[in-house]
Amino acid sequence: WRIVNNRAAQCARRETGWMARAEGRFMAILDDVRGVLGEALGLGGRARHLELSTPLLGGLPELDSIAVVTVIAAIEDRFGIAVDDDDISAATFDTVGSLCTFIERKQRT
Repeated sequence: WRIVNNRAAQCARRETGWMARAEGRFMAILDDVRGVLGEALGLGGRARHLELSTPLLGGLPELDSIAVVTVIAAIEDRFGIAVDDDDISAATFDTVGSLCTFIERKQRT
């Protein structure tokens, strides 16, 4: 019984460590996305207040169709990913969180 409990504890620690690292990577993406949006859209200090739930399309007047192209180019540069035309949808730019999730998925592929 002690061996089973020790194994379970080891697995739980490993899972907790993995989750903490994943959360840390996601939060790093969020910080970089704030920077990209701040620079590309000229948001200044407002960028640091962007949260995962902050609406992008329709929520930030600065994010028009031309600005989306600028943001995509900045994302490609900052994160070292290639964004294909097929990757781009309104859902990607729905919120800051959806954009972060998109970037995280592109980095894994």
